Amino acid sequence: LVHPIFAVLLLLMFYIARFVPPPFGRKVKRHNIANAQGLVLMALYITLCVLALRPWQCEANPDDTSSVASSPDVLCWQGEHWSLIVISIFTLLVYVLGFFALINYATVIYPKAIVAVGGPAFIRKFHFIFHRFTPQAYYYGVIFALKNLLIATLPIICVNWVTAQVLSMALVIAVAGTIQARLMPR
Repeated sequence: LVHPIFAVLLLLMFYIARFVPPPFGRKVKRHNIANAQGLVLMALYITLCVLALRPWQCEANPDDTSSVASSPDVLCWQGEHWSLIVISIFTLLVYVLGFFALINYATVIYPKAIVAVGGPAFIRKFHFIFHRFTPQAYYYGVIFALKNLLIATLPIICVNWVTAQVLSMALVIAVAGTIQARLMPR
């Protein structure tokens, strides 16, 4: 709920900036707003993933029940846990998978979009994905987002197996580091 409020405040700031005299004010175009929103989501991606997945992180209790790891008083798959799951599914679809799909979409159309008529606007709109990497490694934003998604997801999947958490996290970091060293995307 914090991000939608922040998004509205950011839009309001951009709208007010149109009426402020130079040098502080300026007209802001849609691609600038899209880039600013994308930058915020990219910076908060792991946090959003972890928060969205928290209700799914059920730890075993001694009495053969399970409870949410972050709220031991909430028993999994009973009562109020179902409302948390519904909110989690919405958050996963919109913020986690939706944003990941947007990154994939922008990456797939990148080669054709940069030479098309609206190429410069496309680059400004998705600057938050492509500016960090060399033009030859434009696709690395997808790898970066996938790595972040796995870092957020693995502790949830392996909640009752600490050894598996550590090993899978080490594997993700080692593979991501190897890919980064091989591709040299920056």
